[in-house]
Amino acid sequence: MAGRLVLVLGDQLDRKSSAFDGFDRQGDYVWMAEVAEESTHVWTHKTRIAVFLSAMRHFRDALLKEGFQVDYTELPHNPSAREPKTLSAALEKSIKRLSKKGFVPQELVLAEPGEYRVQEALRKTAAKLNLKLDVRVDRHFFSSREDFSLHAQGRKQLRLEYFYRPLRKKYDILEV
Repeated sequence: MAGRLVLVLGDQLDRKSSAFDGFDRQGDYVWMAEVAEESTHVWTHKTRIAVFLSAMRHFRDALLKEGFQVDYTELPHNPSAREPKTLSAALEKSIKRLSKKGFVPQELVLAEPGEYRVQEALRKTAAKLNLKLDVRVDRHFFSSREDFSLHAQGRKQLRLEYFYRPLRKKYDILEV
């Protein structure tokens, strides 16, 4: 069986995410992974990590209850276990496991990650696996990276104030 593998990151737990546009419950899979790198890349309080992982697991359970096919990698209970430490390594391992079960992804789908580092790592992994990566706009924001790129063109100096001011007017937020 072939379909799309929809990558859902821990800060994108929303069924209305662009990653789910056109999702086929019969042929597509949702992929999620808990990996050490995402909890240690930047210092984070342990309580925040616990809440974050709990939210991911609740979202996974809700998707399963709705009939979605989900491939989910949990952090190992034993910290010395030889589990994938990065999203890329976890994705590669999951794809191998899924292919043994008869699911071969034809494409990876992803809502634009908040971090460029994550997007680049997943882009490189997709290229390594010879899979197309469909990166979609994250609808949780008022503007896109492209909007900011257009704003930045030709400017000698970048100040967010000058980027945000037209957005505040457009959406009638904090008008002064």
